Parts: sequence; C-alpha cells; structure tokens
Amino acid sequence: MAKQGKDKESLRQYLAEANGWETDAVARANRASKISLITGFIGLAIGLAGVLAVQGLTPLKQVVPVVIRVDNATGITEVVDQLTNAKTNYQESINKYFLQRYVRYREGFNRATAEHNYEAVGLMSERGEQARYFDFFSPRNPSSPLNTHGDGHKTEISIRSTSFLSDNTALVRFIKEQYQPGVAKPILSYWAATITFTYQNPPTSQKDREINPLGFLVTGYRVDPESLNAVEGPATPQPQPQPQPQPQPQPQPQPQPQPQP
Repeated sequence: MAKQGKDKESLRQYLAEANGWETDAVARANRASKISLITGFIGLAIGLAGVLAVQGLTPLKQVVPVVIRVDNATGITEVVDQLTNAKTNYQESINKYFLQRYVRYREGFNRATAEHNYEAVGLMSERGEQARYFDFFSPRNPSSPLNTHGDGHKTEISIRSTSFLSDNTALVRFIKEQYQPGVAKPILSYWAATITFTYQNPPTSQKDREINPLGFLVTGYRVDPESLNAVEGPATPQPQPQPQPQPQPQPQPQPQPQPQP
C-alpha cells in the first residue's frame, strides 16, 4: 500500500511538471508571436514612412534646363536666370531693375539728359556715395564728362548681365558705347560695376517717387575694366601713310673731246 501511494505521488508530480512545461511552452510561443507581430508593425510603419518621404521629395527632384550665354567678344560666360521661384526671383528682378537703371544714369552721358541723370544718381545714392559722384561730375574736375565730352559726344550703356554676390551686393557687367561727331563706329569698352545697395524710406515728393518709388539706395560703387583688350573701333580716323618720293636717277657726265694739237 505504501508503495502504491508513493507511485501515485510520483505520477502527480510528473503530471504537474509536464503541465508546467506545456504552460511555459505556450507562454513562450505567445510572447514570440507578440514580438513578431510588434516587429512586423514597426517594419510596416518604417516602410510607409519611407514611401511617404520619397513621395514628398519627388516634386523637388526635377531636371532644370540651364542656358549659358557666351560673349563673342570676350569669351566670358554667364548663366541666364529663370523665374522659377516667384517670391525670390521677383525680388531679384526688382533689384536688377534699379541696379541697371543706376548704372545707366551714372555711366551714360548725353547733354540733353545730363541734368536728369545727375539728379537721379543723387536721389538713388546714400550721402557718402552721393558726395563722391557730385565731386566727380563737378565742372571743376578735369575728368568730368562735362569737360571730356564735347558737343555731339555721347556715351550709351548696354547692360550685359547682373549677378548677385550676396543679398545686398551685385556685379553689373556693361558696355560703354562712346560716339563722336563724324565717326560712324563707336568705341566699345567693357566694364564691371560692384554695387552694394539697400532700401530705405521712399522719397516724399511725387517727382522723386517717379524716379525712385521704393527708396533704392546705393551705399558703395566701384567700376573696373573687364578686359584690357576689349576696345573696338578707333576714336578718330587713322591717317593714311603718304607715299615717299622716289629718287630720280641723275644723268652721268659725258666726256668732253680734247683739242688736237
């Protein structure tokens, strides 16, 4: 009897251990299933995030054609801008408009419009740059256009390009075309103006606002020649070489007959 009771106790212990092992196995399987399910959801979320990111970046990836213009005279290249970003490029277009007008006013000369250009440059320059320009243009300066340009002599400006070195600094490349009376072909010279600028309160008078409605002001101005060899056309007709007279052959003296004794 004691042996049978012992065997029953061993059987119950064995069954309890077997049941515990099966319970642990089921628990481990459930945990593994939950971990796999969580891992799958995380992977799915990462995949969806990647798809959405690529979809969001797709409009930013586009082929933008670039137009490069080469100057036939100097070989200098420039990139032609396109108005793709309206907010940025329209502001740049406004800046270019006033920069180019300023260069035309300051570098060009025509006695018929000299007074208007003089006032426009003064209106579009801050005080320091304004004083430098007024001193240069003064009749007391021998280099003033008032002294170097005679009647019928004029200088026209052709803008080649305008590029920005920073938000308030620009490089304006231009051509001076100098015309003189009696000379059909102008003198062409190539220049680059480095300009710093800002905007302040617009002028109050209606007359000044017609010239500078947004308060554009040049705070620094420097002009440098762009090419030492970029000058075409003589200022005056070159004298033609005169033919040199050729020496005429001199007659040889003839022997005189001697008298006979």
